[in-house]
Order: sequence, then structure tokens, then C-alpha cells
Amino acid sequence: EIFGPVLVFGLGGIYTEIFQAVDFAIPYFGKEEIKDILLKGKSGFLFRETRGKVACDLEEIAQIILKLQSLALEIDQIKELDINPLISPGGNGPALAVDIKIII
Repeated sequence: EIFGPVLVFGLGGIYTEIFQAVDFAIPYFGKEEIKDILLKGKSGFLFRETRGKVACDLEEIAQIILKLQSLALEIDQIKELDINPLISPGGNGPALAVDIKIII
């Protein structure tokens, strides 16, 4: 609450604990900034091409994060918003939020 909204993102599930794969961003950030954070962060390998394919759609994930930033900044009653997992099929369909928890 002292700093306002803080975005925390990573691999999710047990991989977060095993690999300590978590990155942070403090709003306000633009699309290019969040893409840079995603690519250079601990989960950046998910957005790089391997054998002609990517695991996650960088543009889509960046757009989702920007929408979540807007939501967090517009609705100050939100104390916590957790999406885990957010599954991105790497351009083979839209991302899917499997479980969402919002604490007001």
C-alpha cells in the first residue's frame, strides 16, 4: 500500500519457487517498457523463438499487463489481483486466465 500498485510476474506455480523466477514493475509503464521487462526478465526465454516457435505471445501478454495496470490504477480498492496461471498458447489462440483472485 505504501508504493501503490506493483506488478509481480513470473513462471507461476512451483516454478516460481524452484527457479526464483519473479520480476517486478511499478506503474506507470508503457507497452514498450513492459515488453522490454518481459524479454529481459527471468521468464524472458518464453518470448524468444525456439525452433521457429514461441511459447508465449509477447504482444498479447504485454497488452494484458497494460490492461491490468489500468484496472489497478483506476480502482484503488483493489488490494491484490492474482491470475495464476495465465496460459498463452504462443499465437495459437487467445491467452486464457485459468484462475483469478481479486482482494478488495
